Amino acid sequence: MVNIWNSNAQSPSSFHPGYYALTNLLYYPVKNVMAGGEFQYGRRVNFQNGYNFNDYRVQFSFKYSYGKTFTF
Repeated sequence: MVNIWNSNAQSPSSFHPGYYALTNLLYYPVKNVMAGGEFQYGRRVNFQNGYNFNDYRVQFSFKYSYGKTFTF
């Protein structure tokens, strides 16, 4: 969370508080393979004009590791 202490001289549409949270789940089905999903949530509220907005995001990832180390 971030909370801005706005002054009366700022615009009513100025950013006031904001919230952010995320969670992810990772799965390793076999050696050197990883897959996962992530959910993100964000919220913005303006200073005085009553506007607020919720935002959601879903993201998926996949990783394969060759398991080979190169040294020089």
